[in-house]
Amino acid sequence: RSKLVLNNFGNYLAGAFVDGECLTCLENNIPKDDQKSFTVLVALFVEIPTPFLEEFFDKIFEMNYPKSKIHLFIHNKVEYHADLVKTFVEHADEKEEKYLSVKLLNFKDGISEATARELAVNRCLTKKCDYLFVVDSDVQLENLDTLIELISFNKTILAPIVTRVGGVWSNFWGAISDKGFYARSSD
Repeated sequence: RSKLVLNNFGNYLAGAFVDGECLTCLENNIPKDDQKSFTVLVALFVEIPTPFLEEFFDKIFEMNYPKSKIHLFIHNKVEYHADLVKTFVEHADEKEEKYLSVKLLNFKDGISEATARELAVNRCLTKKCDYLFVVDSDVQLENLDTLIELISFNKTILAPIVTRVGGVWSNFWGAISDKGFYARSSD
């Protein structure tokens, strides 16, 4: 219970949130001209059979960020999706504007999800990336400027709010129950 109260204080004291708007989110932002100058490792994880995977890859490829500033890392644990993942990697390599690098870990490699996520972080450190952007295949990026917008906040760690269209689901919970699950809250 005290954790919930502390969370609420952290969100609302000192005017951090006013009328549903995060005022601290507007502090120290990166100017528009500089937002596309950072090197980013985009880590994609296909851990479960995923409908609309082709659309997922299309949206990743169409993100409004220079591919020449992106290292791409893909972990595919699903044999069924192997051909589609391979096609995406080949398609990305055929385009005029290419990614800085592409690293693919396929289901045949036998690498667990936890290990793959750790490898993505280590690759980002090795490549001296400014940012690591992780996206799971069951998330569809509707806003192609998501990466630019996240970078503009100039924060150490950011996570976008992800929702399901037509469903009551999100990756952000204003409160949790005693058992660690979603609980209704004022925010």
